[in-house]
Amino acid sequence: MVISSRGSAKVADRSPLKIHRELKSILGDVTIEVTKLGSVATPELHLASSAGWVPRGEAALIRNGTRFSEIDLKTGLHAAAATISLEKTLTVCSLFLPPNSRVSKLSLAELFEQLPKPFLVLGDFNAHSPAWGDSRRDGRGWMLEEFTAENDLIILNSGEQTFVHSAYHSTSAIDLAVASPSIAAECSWAAHSDLCGSDHFHIFLTLSSHFNSNTNTTFNFKKADWNRFGDLCKLSLDDSVADIEQFTSNLLDAARSSIPFQEGTKNKTRVPWFTQECRQALRERKKAQRKTPPIKSLYAEAGEPSLEHWRMKLAFNYVLKLKSLPRNPCHDIVFETPLSDFSAVTKSEPNLVANTFEHFKHANISLNIIDNLHVQCPPPWEEHNINVDISLTKQNKENASEVAYQKEFFRIKETFSNHYAVFTDGSKLEEKVAAAAYFPEHLDRSKATRLRDGASVFSAELEGIALALTEIKKLTKYHKNFVIYSDSL
Repeated sequence: MVISSRGSAKVADRSPLKIHRELKSILGDVTIEVTKLGSVATPELHLASSAGWVPRGEAALIRNGTRFSEIDLKTGLHAAAATISLEKTLTVCSLFLPPNSRVSKLSLAELFEQLPKPFLVLGDFNAHSPAWGDSRRDGRGWMLEEFTAENDLIILNSGEQTFVHSAYHSTSAIDLAVASPSIAAECSWAAHSDLCGSDHFHIFLTLSSHFNSNTNTTFNFKKADWNRFGDLCKLSLDDSVADIEQFTSNLLDAARSSIPFQEGTKNKTRVPWFTQECRQALRERKKAQRKTPPIKSLYAEAGEPSLEHWRMKLAFNYVLKLKSLPRNPCHDIVFETPLSDFSAVTKSEPNLVANTFEHFKHANISLNIIDNLHVQCPPPWEEHNINVDISLTKQNKENASEVAYQKEFFRIKETFSNHYAVFTDGSKLEEKVAAAAYFPEHLDRSKATRLRDGASVFSAELEGIALALTEIKKLTKYHKNFVIYSDSL
């Protein structure tokens, strides 16, 4: 039977599920003797056993009742895939690439070769590139651009942003949808306008109609011809119901002949916890997101410059300081190397010099102005009369005795006997890291501090020396010469 709906001809689906839905809608609207108790629709979730479960970063959720077969992937990447049977067979793969992991073209090729065509690969790739709407390009972005081009794959992204940084409120496009060529033209990509409580926007991929076999087909009872329906029922139905399948078939035939269809999307599954309070909270959150990002307000209240301005300030300080030190090894590299060479470096790895010149360009400052600046000589940050004695490091710890170490230390101490002595040290116990500066002559000047967990011992040693220098600056009015004893070397 061919039916017409919205000007298009389609073959009616006579699957048992469709028949059940149509019969249910007819009885619910026509038969007033039937009392139907309300119920809350809850999805049937079939969760795999937790035995042998390994924490990973990917998942694939498939609507209950949809035929599918899971694909056993042999890969070290975070990926899950299944072949889904719609009117056509389609392979869907969920992929997650952690931001700090190493991902090669070979590992991606091994994964994609296991996916039956046509396929869709969706996920958080943590890759930046203007090719899919990001404002910058990183190494992984370059690699993915080359990989998709070499393997004739299509990136479906429309250029919308997909991720919002929770701390800085900045946006980027790191979530991708990749398709094989045969299906790419039948897909449309869109990002949800609401974060829905996440830091990633939901991505919607819509396939053409012949891929989607689950669109609800319901009766439009507002346009029903009930007289015709009643006449057809009298002709085809009798009081005896000997064959329930024949009765159902006759009833549906009568309905299809007298009640037009309406095509629509699936009804949303209602959840009991989404109350009016939840709806109001959602409105307030959307309203707040439309206002000025909170980070700028915090900057203004604290009287602190933004992160962008801090970066510009550091870039200016770097160039000005380097300009005043012609003997610095980096001086000629920065000021004598063509900018095109630095721009070429950014294709593989961002560099400080190129970014610095970008800040100057953003601030409309010409390098010619810097060339004409008067440089103070000597500059205030130049170091004076710093003597470093590393003779203790020449002792072989495996062969030298403790007495030999003490003898050498007392010799050094005697050499600097007219100096004010300060002792520094850094320590690390498991993940706990700390540093200290000890002032024997002024115990109240002694300082100690904790570093972030996981910091290196070398950072702790440097922090100890920094503590000592900070306190020494306060003692320069009482003492002229200082010596810092540290084992950081």
